[in-house]
Parts: sequence; C-alpha cells; structure tokens
Amino acid sequence: GVFISEVVKGGIAESDARPHLMVGDQILEVNGEDLRDAPQSHAAAILKTTSGKINLKVGRLKAGSRHSNSENLSTSKSDEMSTDEPLQQKVIVLERRSEGLGFSIVGGYGSPHGNLPICVKNVFERGAAAQDGQLKRGDILLSFSVSTDDQNWSTTELDGLTHEEAVEVLKAITGTVKLTVLTN
Repeated sequence: GVFISEVVKGGIAESDARPHLMVGDQILEVNGEDLRDAPQSHAAAILKTTSGKINLKVGRLKAGSRHSNSENLSTSKSDEMSTDEPLQQKVIVLERRSEGLGFSIVGGYGSPHGNLPICVKNVFERGAAAQDGQLKRGDILLSFSVSTDDQNWSTTELDGLTHEEAVEVLKAITGTVKLTVLTN
C-alpha cells in the first residue's frame, strides 16, 4: 500500500476545509483508480500528472479502533461527503519454515516518515505466507501470538515498536504463529 509520509504546510491538502490528510493515511484511490496494491512510484506518477479536481480516497486507522476512516478529499470544495469503509480484522496462522515467514515489513514508530503502522511490504514467492495465500501487501500487522504450550499463547502487540524492533521480534518466531492483521 501507499502511505502519506508528509503533508506540506500551506498546501491544498492542509488548507482544505474538511478533515486534513495525516501522516500514516493510506491512499486507497485517486480519481477512482484503486491503488491498494500499487507501488509507490505508480501512485506518485498519477498524483504528479493529474490536474484540476483530484478525488482521493484514504484509509485512516483511528487510535483505539480496528477500522479505518475513508474520506473523499479534493481540490474542489464541492464533492462527496465522508464515507466509512471498514478494514477487516483477520487472524492468519502460519508455520515458520526454514526460509522464514515469507514476508517483509515497512513502517514503525519513529520511522523517517513519522509514526506508521507496521505493514506488509512484500510477500515472497517462497515461504509460509505465500503458501498460505492470505497475507498480502499493505496488510497492517497488529499483533502476533506464539504457542507457549499445547493450550496457551503469548501475544505481542506491534503498535509502538520501531521498524527494527518489529523485524527482530518477527525473526525470533519459531513454530506456529497467529498474525492479527487489518486487511481490505
């Protein structure tokens, strides 16, 4: 997914009368084009070449909630009202293999682009995530649980971790893991 890393002071996005875009918002659509799985370079090219009225659909994870707030924002004052599009919370069970869990992450607390959620950057062709088929690029990782014995699980929240801390704890996982993610 493509996330906003900076809102320019004095720019249209900041001066618009409706709620502002925020660092960490995910760009879901530009003028109706779905960008959920698009690379950042494609989204940047679309935004640079679009003129006039621009309709953005963004997802925002509200603090303390498990859904996003999607807004239609544009350079025009006469457009659609805000709509809510919930993200789905899902638990994905993976068995760590010798090649790892099979995905990479971006984001984290204190990243160069601000405090961002931990998101799936890539799902590798080989690995537990690809074999399972449920985890996808742009999914937000909320937590993971590992088995401590036959009936108990230990859960680690990823919110508030730096990128490096999240990589470290995910690499340390052995055996079966339950990933709790937000996906759309």
